[in-house]
Amino acid sequence: MEFTGEVKVKSPVIGYYQWKSKEQKREIYNKETKEKVVLDKLPKFVVLRQWWSVAGYCEHTNKSVWSNEVSSTTKDILNVRSWNLLLGNGIWSTIKENVESQWGKLQIVTTVLMDDGIYGICLKGSAIASMLDACKKHDINANTFEFSGVTSAKKGANTYYIPGLVSVGGIENMSDCIAAAKEVSSYYNKKADATEEHFEATVETEEEDDTWTDPKDAKKVDSDDLPF
Repeated sequence: MEFTGEVKVKSPVIGYYQWKSKEQKREIYNKETKEKVVLDKLPKFVVLRQWWSVAGYCEHTNKSVWSNEVSSTTKDILNVRSWNLLLGNGIWSTIKENVESQWGKLQIVTTVLMDDGIYGICLKGSAIASMLDACKKHDINANTFEFSGVTSAKKGANTYYIPGLVSVGGIENMSDCIAAAKEVSSYYNKKADATEEHFEATVETEEEDDTWTDPKDAKKVDSDDLPF
C-alpha cells in the first residue's frame, strides 16, 4: 500500500469476506497468511463502518480495478482506476457502463467486528440487496447480524444465489465494539490525506449482471452515527 507524504498506517482489517454467487461459497481472505478459507457459515458480527467502492480485475491492463470510498453512489464522485488508467470519474450512474465494460463492479463494503478481529465484508451484484434489506429492517447501530440461508433467482440463462442477512439480537460485547470502533476511526482519519486504498480484488468469474436498482434512499452510515 502506498501513501503520499510520510503517512503510513496499518489497517486494522485482518481479512475480507466475499460471497461467490455461482458456487454458493463463503470465502474469508486472510491478509497476513494470504490464504482463502471456504466457510460453511460466517461468524456473527457487529457493523463498524459501511461505504461503497468499485473493485474487479481488468483484462486490458491485467491489473486490479479499484476506487475511492464513498458513502453515497448518487451524490459522491467515484474515481475508478486500473493501474494508471482512469476508467471513470463521476457518480455511479454516469460511469457505470464504461467501468463495467472494463470489468469493474460496484460493491458495498462493511467493516465489522467478529469474534477473532475486524473484517471487511465485500458484496457485489444481487448480494448487495441482502445487506440493504437488513439495514432497512434492523437498526445496524444496535444489532448483531448473521448470514443465514440462501435464495436462488434467475436472469436469462443464469441462476444466481443470494445470501440472507438477519439480526440475531442486540449488541452484547459493547466494550469490544467501542475499542474496535475507535481503532477503525483512527485508521481512516490518519489515511484521510493518503492516496486511495483498494481492497484486494479477485478475478471476476461471475456471469451475473447487477440485478438491483441503486436506491437513492440507501441509508448512509457514518462513524459519527454509531453508538460506540
